[in-house]
Amino acid sequence: MTNKIQKRVKRHVKKLKITKWINSCDTNPSVVKKLLFIRHLYNDKTVEEANELMEISLSTGHRWLDE
Repeated sequence: MTNKIQKRVKRHVKKLKITKWINSCDTNPSVVKKLLFIRHLYNDKTVEEANELMEISLSTGHRWLDE
């Protein structure tokens, strides 16, 4: 049995603000993808669940969360 430490997102902005940014960033798909990933975390998904939903690797999800 291994002990996993789950990283958590720090909620610096409100969820509504993230949704507004997603709607206004339609010209930059990489930014939209990161914002969608963050929104999944705001909706209480784990990093692993958000990775699956966004179809990104685990290392990418953790890197985005660290950023």
